[in-house]
Amino acid sequence: MAFDGEVPKTQALRVLLVFLARAQNPDGFRATRFAQKGRAENKQEVITMEAIINEKAMRGIERFLERRGMEILETGWAHGNDKIDFIARDEDDLAFISCTIRTNEGNGLGAEALDRKMFERIAAAYLAEHLDIPEGTVRHDAVTMLILGESKALLRYHVNALSDASNDLG
Repeated sequence: MAFDGEVPKTQALRVLLVFLARAQNPDGFRATRFAQKGRAENKQEVITMEAIINEKAMRGIERFLERRGMEILETGWAHGNDKIDFIARDEDDLAFISCTIRTNEGNGLGAEALDRKMFERIAAAYLAEHLDIPEGTVRHDAVTMLILGESKALLRYHVNALSDASNDLG
């Protein structure tokens, strides 16, 4: 499914095409099949393949967010031991977006791993360094990508994911 128009804000799941024509690795996500089936030559090759897969997946997620109308402010922003995959402006909201990428092993998308304390630390640190950011809502979004094949993935985008994380209060 190509994203020709506006992506609905309330979507739960979306099939995402990862356009491989611009990618550096012409084999696309195929590299993971070799790693999963034990055909990789060595551990270093598996690590390299996973890094390529994760890089492409993150580019696909970034493209998805931009097509939703979000302005990506930071990628891979870190403070101390805490790291967030994307920080983006979504109209008046500032979204801190964490991403999980999985290969299709028959287990589906899985549960989101949310850490309220880490989110609060990273949001406070980012806002302290960027005092010029206008007022607005700060939220933590979660993206889970399940890689289905060479050029397709299933994507779950959960806006304000911590609003449902009542068991994470503490």
